[in-house]
Order: sequence, then structure tokens, then C-alpha cells
Amino acid sequence: MTAGLNVAMRVIRLVYGDDDVGGSEPSGTILHEWVDARLDENVPNPDMLGQGLEVIKTYSFTAWGHELKWKEQDEVDVIHTPNHRNYGDRFRIIALQGDSVHPAQKRAYWNGTLRRSDQAHRNGFQ
Repeated sequence: MTAGLNVAMRVIRLVYGDDDVGGSEPSGTILHEWVDARLDENVPNPDMLGQGLEVIKTYSFTAWGHELKWKEQDEVDVIHTPNHRNYGDRFRIIALQGDSVHPAQKRAYWNGTLRRSDQAHRNGFQ
């Protein structure tokens, strides 16, 4: 793992397909299996908390990788560093920004914002 990065993540794209009775069942496709990243919890704004406007925890991340093909609404699992407090948690990408270097540069990185993804039914994805 690169110095300064504290977790490895798995990136999953959810696809909702209709089943035989008209419902929708999510199916996850793993886009990237091992993405080195730094994950930090954001400090909430006290003014917004006092008014009840900000209640969802958000997290900032920096991921290293120039060939990552992800976008907003993809989900992220923390899969490495078993002693990390968010190990095994799933997050949803709500904002994503690449850096300004040329796409072929291997030193490219991504910045983004995540929020915890809570699932009503914890069924395994196909």
C-alpha cells in the first residue's frame, strides 16, 4: 500500500434488473477489486447540526489509480486493513473529482465524498 493511504476498497456498480413478477432486484458488478485509498470522516458543521439540517455522516477519500472507471452512485466496500474502524462497511459515492494531470499519467488520483450505504435487505449480490 502506498504511503499515506490507509485502506483498500472494492468498487461495485449496482444494476437494477426487473424480475418475473415486476419487481427489481439489485445485482452488483465489481469494477475494481483493490483500490488503495485514504478514508477520513468529515467534521459536521455545528450550525447545520443545531438546526437539524445535517445528520448524515460524510467521508472524504483520496484514491490512487489512473485507470479507475467509476462514477457517482457506485458503491465502495472497505476490504483491507482489518483494524480500521470502517472495515467491512459499505459507502456510496456522492461526489467524485479527478485531478488535472494527463489521463495516461500513473500518478493520477481521485478525490471524492462518500456516505454510508444502509441496505434494508442484506442479500448477497450475484
